[in-house]
Amino acid sequence: GQVLLHRIFDYFLAAPPFRPREISPLPERVCIIGLAGGTIASQYTAIYGPLPIDGVEIDPQLIQVAEAYFGLTMPNVRSYAQDGRYFVQHTQATYDVIILDAYKPPYIPFHLTTAEFFAQVKARTTEHGVVAVNVARTEDDYALIDAIASTMLSVFPNVFVVDTPESYNSMIVGTGSPVAREDLAYHISHVSDPLLQDVAWRTWAHLRAFDQPTMPPLRDDRAPVERIIHNMIWRFAWGG
Repeated sequence: GQVLLHRIFDYFLAAPPFRPREISPLPERVCIIGLAGGTIASQYTAIYGPLPIDGVEIDPQLIQVAEAYFGLTMPNVRSYAQDGRYFVQHTQATYDVIILDAYKPPYIPFHLTTAEFFAQVKARTTEHGVVAVNVARTEDDYALIDAIASTMLSVFPNVFVVDTPESYNSMIVGTGSPVAREDLAYHISHVSDPLLQDVAWRTWAHLRAFDQPTMPPLRDDRAPVERIIHNMIWRFAWGG
């Protein structure tokens, strides 16, 4: 019965304001790759109203469970039982916000991390569209964050990272057009909904610009995300 959960999901509600200040932050159409139980779709519907949401989930049985037990019955949400990259390659729709939350922590499918994939995603966003990705980390190991943020920076003009304090997750945001911190601050200052205001200021408090790549971009022919994650697990297990 709650809209905000004080977990990583909340922060995706703050993705739309990552736009130039002269552009309305209100999204008109959203895509969620990794629909799962429909938490983010439910939150967007509650905060932004019944805007069209396309939810992509690779497991059709999970969609059935979400509809039967998690209230994923909103008429504005359309579910697709497809691989996320296949959907991006074949849809003709464009979106103001594309959310990527498609992994079993801490793993993320390599073909959803590459520069080629993010170029396809960017082609499916509107001119000032926003792409937000959920990525795992530890308290002090940002290897996977650095790899994916560096890759996104090779495609998007600006990349930001929000290191959520509630869990070992970060939200990486790529903007379709140039955006400065001042633009986000402007939109946040004009938020009236109290729930969205709460999320927006939490986002601002943990926001950092990712201005310089720290690793080479991941590519379709070289994206060793499993090795990056296994090294993170090894370092975590051995205390750093």
